[in-house]
Amino acid sequence: MASLVSSLAGKKVLIAGGVGTIGRGLARSLLQSGAIVVVNSRSQRKLDQLYEDLGRPERLIMINGTMMPSGVEETMNEVYKRADSIDHVVAHCGVRWWSRDSDETNITSLPSAATSSITSLGLEEFQVQTRMLVDMHWGVAAQTLPMMAGRPGTSFTFVTGGTNIRSSALQTMNTQMVWGLAEVLRSEAAAKAANMRGDCVHGVRVDEVRIQMKVDRDPKERAAEPRARPLSSDIGDVVAGLVSAGAKAACAETGVLHHIASAEEMKMKKLQYPTVVSPEDEIPVLWHWEKSKLMTPDSLALGK
Repeated sequence: MASLVSSLAGKKVLIAGGVGTIGRGLARSLLQSGAIVVVNSRSQRKLDQLYEDLGRPERLIMINGTMMPSGVEETMNEVYKRADSIDHVVAHCGVRWWSRDSDETNITSLPSAATSSITSLGLEEFQVQTRMLVDMHWGVAAQTLPMMAGRPGTSFTFVTGGTNIRSSALQTMNTQMVWGLAEVLRSEAAAKAANMRGDCVHGVRVDEVRIQMKVDRDPKERAAEPRARPLSSDIGDVVAGLVSAGAKAACAETGVLHHIASAEEMKMKKLQYPTVVSPEDEIPVLWHWEKSKLMTPDSLALGK
């Protein structure tokens, strides 16, 4: 169990997929831990809303661009231009790659009916849509891991979800492919450490936090099993604590897959990976159906 409580003061953290419900929780907790947080989205409106929801933080860098293969290099060039370097990456896998909105990704179709079989897709469409999410996260990893390698205390953390009865066939396949990518990167990091035969390895720690709890519950579910605070905030706190613990390590440690499937497991992870939050950095909690009351047409137009 981690024994040190640490913060991320001055560290630069990139959240790939940081403008939705979970992304907001991640950004909130990382900002509260003192980090400079970089988020991206193709939607300037969503970036503006995130900025307002988080209380207009000075340490939030917003990049209007995609992490999909078609634009990841251009977006990362802008990230490095604005932030100079990145110390940690949090790759959030709840991105809506199927969104018709101007969101992070550009897939616009799914099998239209619940009874549709994935075999109804043409081969080309199947190949594209079943790997859209993993292609995005592979692109982020390919652009950031080499830049962080050799620097002590750097990390790459996947935040993934479980598959359930509500997941579509494409969601399930995309999610499991990201699980595979995370496992391969953890294995590569472990193999590199083993080959050093005990010498200090300044590699990148690769972790995965796999959440198997429902986030956007409907009102009936919330009434039946109320939560004291949003799950997105708890996820953010665990990830910020995990990243903080890795940042304190002098040498790279082998990454871990952290399963969280219950409120009790979430509580234990928060105790295992605590963070320091100074009063001046505290950001109010918002539930997933809430938005900041600071958001006005004027602030949207001005991007404030």
